[in-house]
Amino acid sequence: MEILSISVAKRNDIFNLKQEFFFLYRNTYYMRGYEEVLRVADCIFCKIAAGELGTEFLYEDEQVVAFRDINPVSPVHILVIPKMHFASVNDLTDKDNLLVGHIFQVIKKLAQAENLDKGYRIVNNCGREGGQIVDHLHFHLLGGRNLQWPPG
Repeated sequence: MEILSISVAKRNDIFNLKQEFFFLYRNTYYMRGYEEVLRVADCIFCKIAAGELGTEFLYEDEQVVAFRDINPVSPVHILVIPKMHFASVNDLTDKDNLLVGHIFQVIKKLAQAENLDKGYRIVNNCGREGGQIVDHLHFHLLGGRNLQWPPG
């Protein structure tokens, strides 16, 4: 396996981890001793989560970021993404249950902050036929209008 190098400063800036914990292989960051993918170099959401694109965050913590969708389909359209790269829900395992629960708690806080007390919708698209465009796990918080059923 060929290991590509990346500066220690960049590693620590992105993940606040010590250099011995991860390495880069084929444009993907991996933690040593784990199989979790931390970041895919050409993933737009990985770049956003790392703060590389100057996106204004509505929420940020060690695990997730939230920001407004650039193509909103409702008055409130916020994306919530984990900082760690997962291509889709299909990449989650039982050990990711706390992360998913945390994402839903963040969505609840954002809905309250956006005054969505009349209701809102949480959407996750999985795979091309499911409508997923960006291969990085993300959840859409939609609200601010009467959302019809069925969608799509």
